[in-house]
Amino acid sequence: MPTYSERLRDPRWQKKRLEIMQRDGFACTLCQDERATLNVHHCYYEQDRDPWDYPDTSLLTLCQPCHEKETHFLKVMKRGLAIELGKLGARSVHYYELAMAFARLDPKRLDQAVWFVGFFLTDTDFQGKFFRELDLARPADAQEVPPCPPTA
Repeated sequence: MPTYSERLRDPRWQKKRLEIMQRDGFACTLCQDERATLNVHHCYYEQDRDPWDYPDTSLLTLCQPCHEKETHFLKVMKRGLAIELGKLGARSVHYYELAMAFARLDPKRLDQAVWFVGFFLTDTDFQGKFFRELDLARPADAQEVPPCPPTA
């Protein structure tokens, strides 16, 4: 079986990659940089799935700096979410129910889901560790729950 690096050189991935970059106007979808080296970011991975076999909606054009930050952020969030859910006594059935709730969401409501998860973790000690690990300034209102974003 080819390595992941080898699969990224496959013509099927190169075609898909260009389609995604073209869809995104050959600019980073986070900072709109058009000059930096661009990458196509997978929002998730599934074992033994080829890079070109993901839906377009799960692929984003990101510049190299934003891609590195996004990759790191996702790792930190996944680990932090798992820890906090574990502290609450979550068992496999709870993870399953959470996954099913997300699967039922209308993609237009994804911002609400992200808001919910972000503020579900309101433990201030966790927030402090979270922001330090991401090397971000902690927002002054980190303990305040903002209004839920409107649906599109």
